[in-house]
Amino acid sequence: MGSYLVCTWDVTKTTPKNKPPINRSKYHLDDNWAEPWPPHPRLDFSSDGRLLACTDADGTIQLLELGGVAPKLRRELKGECRGFLAFSPKGSWFVADHGWQAVRLWKLNWPEEQPPEVYETRADWIVFSQNGLVLALKSGWDHSVIDVWDMSGVLPKAKAGLKGGPVARLAVSPDGTVVAASDPWMDIQLWDISQAKPKPLPGLHHRQFISSLAFAPKGKVLACGGHLFTQIWDLSGPEPRVQAKLFLPGSDDWVSFSPNADRIVTARTGGKVIVWDVINEKELWRWQLPGPVLKVMFTPDGRHLATLNSNGTIYILRLEDRTGKKYSP
Repeated sequence: MGSYLVCTWDVTKTTPKNKPPINRSKYHLDDNWAEPWPPHPRLDFSSDGRLLACTDADGTIQLLELGGVAPKLRRELKGECRGFLAFSPKGSWFVADHGWQAVRLWKLNWPEEQPPEVYETRADWIVFSQNGLVLALKSGWDHSVIDVWDMSGVLPKAKAGLKGGPVARLAVSPDGTVVAASDPWMDIQLWDISQAKPKPLPGLHHRQFISSLAFAPKGKVLACGGHLFTQIWDLSGPEPRVQAKLFLPGSDDWVSFSPNADRIVTARTGGKVIVWDVINEKELWRWQLPGPVLKVMFTPDGRHLATLNSNGTIYILRLEDRTGKKYSP
């Protein structure tokens, strides 16, 4: 029997380069974390930043209320997650891959006793568009199929099925009109799904092995993390254009944009977490965390980072002080 360790760090005070900030608080959640390498990152914030969802090794989802002195357990969903989980950006849906060809969806305002909607498909990658109207699922059984759902109605409705080569990573543009899917090597497929019939778009070549994909929360800007560098593409014009390259030896295994898209955070299996200035292609700050980092993301207000580590530890890193002034190392 182990525990999740949720840590809050104060980064408003100067600390030596490459050293973690000062620890502010810790909180333990009962857990049976047995997997040193969880098969998928299982961590997400609700759109208002008040809920944090994470899972343990037996698939139990824990929904934590944030904002108080310490996180408070709001609800447990026993054995409901075997893969990915995600909140919809509009805050109305919570989705989890249950495994064995079942994806489950809960309305966050449903009473606890009401069962979830269950759909017979497996999704080992789940991603919403920023406007919350499109949900894309990469099938766990057939890695060349992407199911796209229309989330604008009372219940989800199948919108399109995208077929191509093997799919390793998946992203949807914030307006829900473009789907990006990387293969396990160096190429990215793009589809325009704004019409009833999806239309393939010119693909991208990263020149390095691809480990992560993420759209910025506004516009058609796509970040692609991989070995040696993260590349940021502007897809708004007639031809894709490289907007920035962030170089650092190693592999960026997860990338995520800040809410206003002026910063990006990258995480590496070696434990490095780095915040970048996208416009000036400049490193702003870094942390060396103990053990591999499987996922990192900004909170919806952009003032904190959350990391999911392979040992079941979640770190919360504060990027601004209480006056709202941006932290500058």
